[in-house]
Amino acid sequence: MEFALTLPVIILLVVGVLDFARAYKYGLQLNDAAFQGARTASDPAAADTGPPCLVSSLHPCAIRSAVRSDLPSDVVVADSDITISPSGRVTGNTVTVTVSWQYTPLLPFSSVFFPTGVPLVGTGAMVTR
Repeated sequence: MEFALTLPVIILLVVGVLDFARAYKYGLQLNDAAFQGARTASDPAAADTGPPCLVSSLHPCAIRSAVRSDLPSDVVVADSDITISPSGRVTGNTVTVTVSWQYTPLLPFSSVFFPTGVPLVGTGAMVTR
């Protein structure tokens, strides 16, 4: 009898811990992708090995492609979710890339607390060369 009462609570706790671990993993991946975007934006030599949309490594298209190539396939971000600042690059200044994404939790009742998902943000910054 007691097991039947505690089993649902234990299952919710386990699924909640796994859900938190997934969200944490996605947060780390967003940080890594933002760092790769900042690395691309800060390195003029990256233009030689970049994606086909490259005009130069300073072009926003190249930075966004670097971010997207480092994200897992189930994380889809729009151009508006990738922020690059400042827009102009000067050697010695810091360029910052921020990636935003809405994580949808596994728990079915989590939509009560997070109707649009949990906002996750990754940020990467590097000094331009």
